[in-house]
Amino acid sequence: MNLLKYLMSFSHPLTFSTFFIYMLGIIFLLKEVISAADWLLNYLGITSRRILKREQESKRISDISCRLDIQAENIDKLCDANRVILSDRINQKYKVYLNKGYIPEDEYEEFVSLHNVYNEIGGNHTGDEKFSKCIKQLPIKPDN
Repeated sequence: MNLLKYLMSFSHPLTFSTFFIYMLGIIFLLKEVISAADWLLNYLGITSRRILKREQESKRISDISCRLDIQAENIDKLCDANRVILSDRINQKYKVYLNKGYIPEDEYEEFVSLHNVYNEIGGNHTGDEKFSKCIKQLPIKPDN
């Protein structure tokens, strides 16, 4: 009985913080034991469900990453194609407006929008020059 009293005098009361620390220690220990067991099984050539699941997830992530790379490449190609199409449209409108000698009033907003989108997707200075020349030199008139 004296031994029990002696041991109780050294123990600390269990508070929430000490309980929390003990539980974290136990969780960490269990995680390490499971990792060691997985390593041992893998070393012995035995594949556990956990390892299979991890390998499947890794393969799935790799496949998704490849598909995303392909999609990003396709998006870049589509942007390039749109840039070429917009450049051609600006060039066509440029020639038509120069031949007419004015910009039709009902096409002005469309022409400005076309140019803005062209710039937003990285259009070059050639489209800018043609747009600026039309806007600065040609009047806006109602189309007959």
